[in-house]
Amino acid sequence: MVCLPVEVYGALPMTNADGVDATWRWHTGDVRHTTRALYGRADLTLFSSKYAVQAEAARLQARGVSGLSHSIEVGSLRARASFLGANVTVNIAAPLFAALRQFGPAGAALAGRYDVDHRRIGMVALSAEYDPGDWFVAIEGPPQAAAGAALNTGLNQLLFTVPDQSTASIGVRWDAWTDIAFKLQVAR
Repeated sequence: MVCLPVEVYGALPMTNADGVDATWRWHTGDVRHTTRALYGRADLTLFSSKYAVQAEAARLQARGVSGLSHSIEVGSLRARASFLGANVTVNIAAPLFAALRQFGPAGAALAGRYDVDHRRIGMVALSAEYDPGDWFVAIEGPPQAAAGAALNTGLNQLLFTVPDQSTASIGVRWDAWTDIAFKLQVAR
């Protein structure tokens, strides 16, 4: 792809995690299998923001980062299913949520709905590729899109990191010479 779909690769803003990762490659007849499991944690700076706690950088802390993926390859066909989950805390709007909780049960319910504080999140992704040599087809996507809802205009600005969208893409690639390829992709 020229541009990777944000619904697949941008739904969880974790770029890395510290932990263990194990891969097992095995065969059943002509089918090649690769099973991968991972477990760890992450403590990442997302960006600097005037909305972050005490003007510090916005941080993402993830504990219990766990993932499992399985791919199969048969001739020119490859398919993969993956799951990634974690217990996540993000401090982007902690002062706002603390203030909302001071307005009784309604404010506490609103803060509880949008505050990402020790919240279990997960993503499931499916992909398939077919590459017989002269041409190539790939499709991938999460069955569940990352979701976010608007509190109000001000809260929308704070929740911009939680996309609610979908993309359809189609593309072609032409290998003109050795190590030179031209790609064209249309995405909506």
